[in-house]
Amino acid sequence: MPTSAGSRYLKRRTSRTSPNRARPLSWPWSTLRSYPDASWADTTTRPGWIRLRGRHGPESRWAQTLLAQRITEHRAEAQVTVEARPRTFTQAAGLVLWYCAESYLSLDLTWAEPEGEAQRGQQWRGGGRTVLSLVERDEEGARQAAVVEVDARTPVTLGVTVEGAEARFWFVRDPDRDADGDADGVRVPVGPPLDFSRLSDDYGSRLRFTGAMAGIHARDLVDASFTADFSGFRLMCVPD
Repeated sequence: MPTSAGSRYLKRRTSRTSPNRARPLSWPWSTLRSYPDASWADTTTRPGWIRLRGRHGPESRWAQTLLAQRITEHRAEAQVTVEARPRTFTQAAGLVLWYCAESYLSLDLTWAEPEGEAQRGQQWRGGGRTVLSLVERDEEGARQAAVVEVDARTPVTLGVTVEGAEARFWFVRDPDRDADGDADGVRVPVGPPLDFSRLSDDYGSRLRFTGAMAGIHARDLVDASFTADFSGFRLMCVPD
């Protein structure tokens, strides 16, 4: 279960990162089974950003690198800007709608083979491409819903809009940032609408009671050295 819970209620119930300067990763942030540690969630190396070090993957019950905030309404929107240089398919970082290790939806910046080619170690020869990978996970397993190639030389703003039982993921192309750091640009949809109802307490065959969350995560399945920088996380929950 998460170590903390809650949302920060402002206009339209919007929460942003770092509401507490002394403890920037305290409430409304939640983590899995342990409090944030600077060894994997660093807020000092790059001021204004959260640097996450990838560890276990999202199916792990243990050392996951995940920070999330609770979704409190049937309509919500989350977005974040991520800057990372994944070099292999074992490294990824992005935006996640989270219920548990068997129920999540994620849009991650990662590495992939050149389009149409099978895996044969291209990453070790400087080949491949940087992509956004949209994944949905339930009790039957994980499925890749979409792959979109992106330019990894600049930060990418990722977002998701939840309307009832639908979750629509998107990224911002050619963003311009306003005074608040928000990315204003063209929202490009990624993949089809996904079933957000799978992240409810009533879905599936097991007892569930934690509720859905939106957050950021990173993974490095080989040596836990990959890092990704995040800024401008915002979760807006809109009352019915």
